[in-house]
Amino acid sequence: IHKQIGLADTVYYYQVPCPTCSSYQQLNYGNIVLPEGYTDPAIIRESRPCTYACNECGVMIHDRDKDTMLMRGVWAPADAVIDKSGNYEKEPYKDRVAFQSNCLLSPWLTFSDIKAQSLESKGDIGRTMNWVNSWLGETFVELGSDLDDKVLARKQGTYERGVVPYD
Repeated sequence: IHKQIGLADTVYYYQVPCPTCSSYQQLNYGNIVLPEGYTDPAIIRESRPCTYACNECGVMIHDRDKDTMLMRGVWAPADAVIDKSGNYEKEPYKDRVAFQSNCLLSPWLTFSDIKAQSLESKGDIGRTMNWVNSWLGETFVELGSDLDDKVLARKQGTYERGVVPYD
């Protein structure tokens, strides 16, 4: 999926309006606010303390606002300037377009559900990979998985077959 998105001429994201300032924005995980003192995912799911901070005005958006925001949302390129009515200047038709979304657009998940899922996946590489790929709609990159060609070139040499070098 990541490669195909990279080949697209335009990538569209679902952008929703803030219920207070009407500024359109992509919903991003980093804007979910968890009050201090909450660490147990089960308690977070049950008590639903999380809110979402608007990118523009900073107001705390509640789960009860999410359905209306989603209904008023529009698919638009990330850099589109969207007016308060949800209109923006459309680009000419492109051959290859892509659409990218994440779990924050689900009407069945609360901000607290999403935060709890994130906390549950910490420390487990398989669950973290699922969290990043499936929940955030992003590409998981394992630390150390990218080879630096300069580092690799420095390690080039003659090694005895079947013996792992120490450095």
